[in-house]
Amino acid sequence: DLPHNIEVDISTLTEIDDKILVSDLIIPKGVKIDTPVNEVVVIVAKEREEEPEEVAPEAESAEVAPEAEVSAEPEDK
Repeated sequence: DLPHNIEVDISTLTEIDDKILVSDLIIPKGVKIDTPVNEVVVIVAKEREEEPEEVAPEAESAEVAPEAEVSAEPEDK
């Protein structure tokens, strides 16, 4: 039998590197787990800092607006 879902209580995970292993899961009767019992299911990890995106020099120059043409002749009205 394949269960629709397996509930996992993560409220006990309070510190970085806390984890839940396959052996910690409550498996319904009739279900066999083929994964090793020491396999990590959930782990608390430190949030990675996002590195600022670097702008390529070509992209910076492409954003510069072109200069407007200036005409020395007066417009006819």
